[in-house]
Amino acid sequence: MIPFRSPIFVPGNRRNMLEKAVGFDADFVVPDLEDSVPRQEKENARQVVSEMVPILAERQRVIVRINSLETGLTRGDLEAVVSPHIYGLSIGKVESPHQVKEYDSMVSSLEVKRGIEPGKIKLVFWLENARAILRAYDIATASPRVVGVVFGAEDYTRDMGIQ
Repeated sequence: MIPFRSPIFVPGNRRNMLEKAVGFDADFVVPDLEDSVPRQEKENARQVVSEMVPILAERQRVIVRINSLETGLTRGDLEAVVSPHIYGLSIGKVESPHQVKEYDSMVSSLEVKRGIEPGKIKLVFWLENARAILRAYDIATASPRVVGVVFGAEDYTRDMGIQ
């Protein structure tokens, strides 16, 4: 099993920061297309991450954090980053096994289209609200691609109305 002790999250629109991350000793580098990237920078971030992933992958495992389904940005993110160079995808705000299967299907389609070994790209989901916590086991077991789930405490406390 691959350890998930020290992921390094880097804003995907910050090429200079991604270049620095090449030298970090981390279990994973996570170029972020989601929360750390302002809406007006999403396209630029996709381009930067797409260019940097092969460079990062020479020294580290790469898990790209993409935008969730409800943003309308997921397909574009996947088109930009799915390649044989990534280990997996980190996806926030998942609430159901149905969503896991939808992500799995989209990734499977791109793997076939790009000649990537089926099932190679792994998925890590963020459980960020009460519905996700109640369905944690079902989410974690909805696809053989799922290699981890992460508790998103900040969004969870907001969902629960906790200050």
